[in-house]
Amino acid sequence: VTTIYTDLVSDGALSNSDTAIVHVIQQPMTLTVSANPSLICVGGTSSLNAVATGGSLTYTYTWSSNPAGYYSTLQNPIVQPLVTTRYIVNVNDGTQSKTDSTLVTVTQTPTVFAGNDSTYCNNVASITLSGNATNYSTVAWSTSGSGTFSSTNTLNTIYYPSSTDESTGHVNLTLTAWPMTPCVNSVSSTKHIIFVLCEGIPESGSDIFGF
Repeated sequence: VTTIYTDLVSDGALSNSDTAIVHVIQQPMTLTVSANPSLICVGGTSSLNAVATGGSLTYTYTWSSNPAGYYSTLQNPIVQPLVTTRYIVNVNDGTQSKTDSTLVTVTQTPTVFAGNDSTYCNNVASITLSGNATNYSTVAWSTSGSGTFSSTNTLNTIYYPSSTDESTGHVNLTLTAWPMTPCVNSVSSTKHIIFVLCEGIPESGSDIFGF
């Protein structure tokens, strides 16, 4: 802080004094804010970091968020948002204040649905599949039997059951979805197909109950 220094000089008989003033000018306060990591999978955590310099060097921190609902007075709090969230911090040194923010992006885990279980005639030539998935990077179909797919890496595809599938009387068709970074766990859904003996020639790709 600004200080007055006094110098007293004495020769044993006479004395004198003088003063000098040292003026201290506060440096402007600066603020840097970050999140580590800034990209998380839902359920993960991130460390918020606020680094202030200059000013009085004595700081108070106030964190808030958008969407609203978060509050902290820690310098480096740990957060666990469920959705992508911007965290805003205000830093005050008693005379100055600075505000900055950082974004934590949340990746959701995938969902997947292979379709409802269905029943087909045991001489059906093909089965049309229409899967659904969200928040995925890639998908893949697989079979418990020995039939083939027109494409294994698309939601909508056609399954060509083998004679073994049909003679066995059933087959499981599984749709698996892999997540986007940084999530790591895949999810799967299985459509159970039953083959029954039918009279006549069924229409290709339709189950015997019309759904």
